Amino acid sequence: AFEQFMDFATETRRKNPHAHIYHFASYETVALKRLMGRFACKDVELDALLRGNAFVDLLSVTKRSIIAGVESYSIKILERFFDYERKQDLREASMSRRIFEAALEADDIDEVFKEHRQAIEDYNREDCESTSRLRDWLEELRANAIAKGHKLPRPEPDDGDAAEHISELDARLHALRDALLEVVPVDPDERSAEDWARFKLAHMMEFHRREDKAAWWEKFRLQALDVEDYVDERRAVAGLQFVEVVEDKNAPVHRYTYIPQDIDARKGEDIYDDLGDKLGGIVEVDDAAATIDVKKMVRTADHHPTHAFFFNRVSAKTLQESLIRLGQAVIDTGLDPVDPYRAAIQLLLRIPPEIGQGGPLQHDDETTVEAACRIGNTLDGQVLAIQGPPGTGKTFTGGEMICELIRKGKKVGVTAVSHKVIINLLEGALKAANEKAIEIKCVHKKDGDYPGDYAIRYSSNYPEILNGLDTGDINLLGGT
Repeated sequence: AFEQFMDFATETRRKNPHAHIYHFASYETVALKRLMGRFACKDVELDALLRGNAFVDLLSVTKRSIIAGVESYSIKILERFFDYERKQDLREASMSRRIFEAALEADDIDEVFKEHRQAIEDYNREDCESTSRLRDWLEELRANAIAKGHKLPRPEPDDGDAAEHISELDARLHALRDALLEVVPVDPDERSAEDWARFKLAHMMEFHRREDKAAWWEKFRLQALDVEDYVDERRAVAGLQFVEVVEDKNAPVHRYTYIPQDIDARKGEDIYDDLGDKLGGIVEVDDAAATIDVKKMVRTADHHPTHAFFFNRVSAKTLQESLIRLGQAVIDTGLDPVDPYRAAIQLLLRIPPEIGQGGPLQHDDETTVEAACRIGNTLDGQVLAIQGPPGTGKTFTGGEMICELIRKGKKVGVTAVSHKVIINLLEGALKAANEKAIEIKCVHKKDGDYPGDYAIRYSSNYPEILNGLDTGDINLLGGT
């Protein structure tokens, strides 16, 4: 159904570039983005519709253009103004929807459910008819205003074309995906282990591109907000007022207060003004005092906006390029687990470490932690995956493995999707080292490229953290 809708919308826009998709509130666009991520398809088409301003949110238009004497701007309350009357009761339709969903889950739909299906269909049809009537009413108001001499120009249409380098990347990723899938049977029951490995790798090709699109869509959503809506948006802040200079440098740290509101601002995130221009980075947030400390850039040091939003995007370019190289290598040479892609291909093929060939990874007389420490010492260019939900001991096991590797004279590198995760594992390793009386030295590289962006932790004075080391301190660690 998602693909059919996207094909219909794309073809309609191809025939008529001025065609639009009218909806009320953000549910429809949010749902389309979610479905794109779930099914991993039609991302380019959806991107073109969003970039081309094909979607028109009539709630936003209504709130910006009229003042109505009603308690809320829900479409059902607005219907009294454009003379639309519903026949299907909302409560009955909601009950029918829940009953029908349960029947779908149980795969038990028969003639008994025909009435419930009809109630759902009637309600959805009336929703669409109401939206269409609202759009026509707004057009009538617009025409009347123009007739009285007001100028209300329409926004300039956008073709929705992506930048050239983006289009080239999309084409390259599609070509890689199709080449990997070329020899994979369509029927899942006919696929071998190698076919499944190719299938999984093929659909990883566009993963980072899809995730990146979702991140940019969120920024564009926030950037398009009216400043009046900032107070109700947790990823934005209203009523900013400059208080003082916390740190006086070329790129100073400024403290702002804000009016009472519920915000979701996180230390380390970027903060943008209401025009979408980057202001700086968040250094500290005090919800109780309603203050935000912002490390400015030199060019924004004298800029003090009253409204701002928070947005952070981690570039996946390096990971994406690694996947592209792996995908091309599999296309060129197949799935032989040889260097430099041996570990990745073994993981795709679900080949366990050689230490476990022909038998279980964990012996009968050892715990999970003991097995992990033993296997960790024997791995050679391979991967040991340890899976489990929160609280099952992954960090504890990792800390024990690190101590065992260091006791054997190894050096250990830790990488993760966030600094918080890295620090959590380092502290787990230091705690284990203290209990075992093993001395380990940890150096954590934070964001930035300067020696002052490092923090060091010693097991001997756990959990003390020393920040702002200079180059001499770094050299004491052997140039690490």
